[in-house]
Amino acid sequence: RLWALWGIALVTFYPSIMDFIVESRLDNWAHGLSLWSIWRFRVGRDGDRKYLEFGFLSSIATLTSFKLALLAPIIVFFESLRFCKGPRVLARAWRDYSVGVVLALAVGLLVLAIKEVDVFLALTSVVAYHLYFNYMATLGFGLLKSIVENYPPLIFIGAGILAWLGVHWSRREIPNYFEISLVAFLLLQALLVAPPYKQYYAPWFLLGSYFICYLGFVLYHLRYRCFLLVASCTCLISLYGIGWNIRHWRSSVTAG
Repeated sequence: RLWALWGIALVTFYPSIMDFIVESRLDNWAHGLSLWSIWRFRVGRDGDRKYLEFGFLSSIATLTSFKLALLAPIIVFFESLRFCKGPRVLARAWRDYSVGVVLALAVGLLVLAIKEVDVFLALTSVVAYHLYFNYMATLGFGLLKSIVENYPPLIFIGAGILAWLGVHWSRREIPNYFEISLVAFLLLQALLVAPPYKQYYAPWFLLGSYFICYLGFVLYHLRYRCFLLVASCTCLISLYGIGWNIRHWRSSVTAG
């Protein structure tokens, strides 16, 4: 847990990431619901309710923000492949997950009906907007470019993924399904999403910070001085991020 907190702090206090966090955007509630549904899915027992609940909660989060839409089905895909005990169990898992998705859609339609919103207009506007914007964006791999531009946290996340592979290779074990799903999501999200804005790349970095804990684990066991060096870099980046945001807030207040 200590290494995980270290990774989260390292990414969180980077200026552009902290700038996104302090905005308190409305879609952050959707991100929180999505992560909570993943946590419940991971700690829950195998059964119908587990997949159904995950499909419902993750879909409710997706209806309010599409930014993490790929994460839930990727998790279900890898989890069902690794732990399936036959085609019937696999089909049952996807059936229950689909039922949860349908229930979430029904709740969304009910809310629109209560608010007297044209259902067809709302759905076409939301879905068509995201698909058309992502397809017609002239930015071309905008998210990937923004990720590369913010290279300090990217270096730590990339090193963390390499450490993750090394740890499991040395132990001759297969990583758990969540970690495989997270790597797949990070790759697909970076390649498929066109907008380069911070509301897209900040959640990417925050999710990727999960793997930095493996880097700390490896460095600590390789050499104590390496750990101190990286910990010092973490503190410097954190202080720089805090200082940058303080100056940014002061300039905003002065301009206002």
